[in-house]
Amino acid sequence: MKQKHLFQLGVLGIFICFSVAAWAGGQIGSAETQTGTLIAQNGFRDSWTSEGTEGERVVITATGTSASAASPQAPTPIRIMPLGDSITYGTNSTGTVGYRRPLYQLLIGAGHNVDFVGSQTDGSPEDFDRNHEGHRGWRADQIRDGITGWLNSTPADVVLLHIGTNDITQGQGATSTAADIGQILDNINTWETTHNQIWVVLARIINRNDSLSGVTTTLNGLIQALADTRIAGGDKIVVVDMESALSYPGDLSDTLHPNDTGYGKMAAIWFAGIVTLLNPDRDGDCDVDGEDLAAYIASPRLLDITTFAGNFGKTACQ
Repeated sequence: MKQKHLFQLGVLGIFICFSVAAWAGGQIGSAETQTGTLIAQNGFRDSWTSEGTEGERVVITATGTSASAASPQAPTPIRIMPLGDSITYGTNSTGTVGYRRPLYQLLIGAGHNVDFVGSQTDGSPEDFDRNHEGHRGWRADQIRDGITGWLNSTPADVVLLHIGTNDITQGQGATSTAADIGQILDNINTWETTHNQIWVVLARIINRNDSLSGVTTTLNGLIQALADTRIAGGDKIVVVDMESALSYPGDLSDTLHPNDTGYGKMAAIWFAGIVTLLNPDRDGDCDVDGEDLAAYIASPRLLDITTFAGNFGKTACQ
């Protein structure tokens, strides 16, 4: 725990109450200090600020306890768009749930308020959020051409992008496929300029059990390089490595698609990538304190305010 804190919480009998009016994720658009209260106005979605909607209020006291005060409406979930091809759709998985059902269960089980979005609805049993943008047989250039319309219809806060398998199958090279993936990211950035900000969790895609496996590995190297360059330029991207997460051919149901075990491994990797965006230790010093609250208010990164409040005053690196 750091000795010097932005907010001094040690005076006996006196506490400072941080009242955070925030949605379950987003960029902080403005913050103002009032007597005894710090209020953060969430600007993740433009309409929230312009409409003056208050959102969930979480009270954090000097003892590290938290409580939700009466809220004018239910907390707004983090909107997540699973985006890609038949692997996102869930081909060859039991009930066509793919990674989506186990991922949803992981997120809900960890206490996160999420809403999967997209124009497609698939999967059985119907005990999870089944919306997605998994298009069987589609290449990266087709996703590129569709993403703006899908975001217009079903806006997202987070996009899970796994694409490139069909490009390779249809004879496209790794370099041009990576360029098409870059154009998907360009179109997301363009959409953001007039809408809310989006974090992209970008996959180094799963490999395959045929002679084109080497091309897939090459593509993944290019995806990593593409992401590194864009992150350095300010893009909001988290890279996850699906290729190394699976065993080949043991986690595949055919040449290209995972079996249920493989999809489960994908869900765990997606979950880890999303949780990176929800980490309450904002300044990386292994505790969750007033400095993290200040970093939260100043940062455009996604944060689950409930997770933050629940960990206030705790050690984060045990």
